[in-house]
Amino acid sequence: MSPAVLALTLAVARSEPAPPPPEADPAPEAGAARAALAALEEEDVALAHQALGPFEPLDRAGAAVRFAGGVLRFFEGRYPEAVALLASAGATETPEYGMAQAALRVTLRDQRVETEHFAVWFPPDAAPAVPPLLGALDAQRRALRPLLGELPAGRLRVELVGKPGEVAALAGLAEQDVVRSGAVGAAKFGKLVLLAPEGPPGDAWLDAAAHELTHTVITARTRNRAPVWLQEGLATWLEGSWRGRGGALSPRAEALVARAGARGRLMELREMHPSLARLSFDRAALAQAEAALAVEYLSRRAGAASIAELLERVGAGADAEEVAAGELGLGPGGFAAGWRRYLDERALSQAGRETLRRLGEVDGADGPRGTP
Repeated sequence: MSPAVLALTLAVARSEPAPPPPEADPAPEAGAARAALAALEEEDVALAHQALGPFEPLDRAGAAVRFAGGVLRFFEGRYPEAVALLASAGATETPEYGMAQAALRVTLRDQRVETEHFAVWFPPDAAPAVPPLLGALDAQRRALRPLLGELPAGRLRVELVGKPGEVAALAGLAEQDVVRSGAVGAAKFGKLVLLAPEGPPGDAWLDAAAHELTHTVITARTRNRAPVWLQEGLATWLEGSWRGRGGALSPRAEALVARAGARGRLMELREMHPSLARLSFDRAALAQAEAALAVEYLSRRAGAASIAELLERVGAGADAEEVAAGELGLGPGGFAAGWRRYLDERALSQAGRETLRRLGEVDGADGPRGTP
């Protein structure tokens, strides 16, 4: 992906739900609130609905249900109701209330366009970006189904905003992290938040949108249990699928990995945890490229079908590295070790070699380094 549109991995940068205020609630309501918040931690809005359904209308329930209901309404994009429920639950000092207020303020004058699978909310000056965005998201959705398995049902909310600070506000992040990382998108709280382009959207910006959509699919398939390397690797590896370029690493990403390898500065998978949100732009870009090559390694050696199987087993609670090692016929720790060997041996494409030369790294690290 172009440095100008690096899509920050936010799907796993969780904001832990604050506990409900201490007001006592009847046991059934307290249990339902806990169940709903647990479901929302996995970004399962339908399950949260099921937990709170018996207590509708929520504004007449106890404080614990009102708090959980406010968080649910935030996930749904029903921001006025979220603010009201959280305030009535005595939760005005919580991060959830602050995010709901910020989201209400940012989206207050938004327009909306809906299709079968997406609802896009946008300020009027971002309207020209909406048709190409919807086209790319629909194409990405079609491309992901045979690769990742069953896709989430329902209509996904997509919010276009005008400033990096608004991305941060709607995703529960620090603005300085968004600015430093160069993020243009976030997949969080069951929706996509995208920084609207200043002009007509090009392939790079649409790749970033497809990248974030892929995050939402991975989150749903794994119940928000995928580690950063898997989330980011798959999203980066597949972001160009909407235009027939899935599974192809960009020349710049190849060059970044080659340069880091020559300098002894490659990242380990564990260094990507718990989020890329606080890495510098360059380190976040390197992490994305390395993670994509972890997915490429698994796919090439174990077959493309191994990816959907991996997601299913991670969603059931299995460790991603252990599952990947098993799919490759390796023992404990074998996946990370095999991936590092793959980085060392993988041959650069001609475009990757040319990009590496432009980056100024010609000390023997830019030639072919083995057979994939």
